[in-house]
Amino acid sequence: MNISYAPVARGNLSSKSLTFLTDELAFLKVASLDLTQATWAFDQIEAHRNDGDAELLRFLMLAALIIYARPFTDSRGRDGGTHTLPPKQCVPKTLRARHDDLMTCRNHFFAHSDISAHKPHVSYMPDMRIGNNVTGFTKFLTHLKNTRKPDEFIPSIEGVVACINAARHYIRSHKQGVEEEIESRRTKRNGKVSFRN
Repeated sequence: MNISYAPVARGNLSSKSLTFLTDELAFLKVASLDLTQATWAFDQIEAHRNDGDAELLRFLMLAALIIYARPFTDSRGRDGGTHTLPPKQCVPKTLRARHDDLMTCRNHFFAHSDISAHKPHVSYMPDMRIGNNVTGFTKFLTHLKNTRKPDEFIPSIEGVVACINAARHYIRSHKQGVEEEIESRRTKRNGKVSFRN
């Protein structure tokens, strides 16, 4: 899959505090590690796709989606700021639908028990009669209209790898911008290095 990456908009880093910038560098490092782990997890899904073990695939998918989503969800910094990879900036338009599918799957089926995603229908069965006797059993039958087998959640690995590579490209470029901003604040006096906030 051939993807062209747009230049990363650096935003106004000069208005950010030094604490925010150093937290951003730490976040970008952790996000990069998360994407490496997600790649490994999706590789394991590919390796075991045809094993016939639906539960193994479900657990691998759970791990892969949770790990993939971490950089795209808010991470709190020391100064109260939040750090996240912005999908509109780091996932090209051609991959946005794939990314959105992964995040939706993670949010509705794996990370949360989102009832609305399952489209439930509850039926009421009144007391049952056997001959002239009422059994006293009242039943509610719940049908989930959107029950999907674990293998239906498994995405095409090609699209996932492309999303991960796009995010890695963003991280490398944004990291360079943050490092340049921190370096521009460095001063040296009497042999001591300090940074202006």
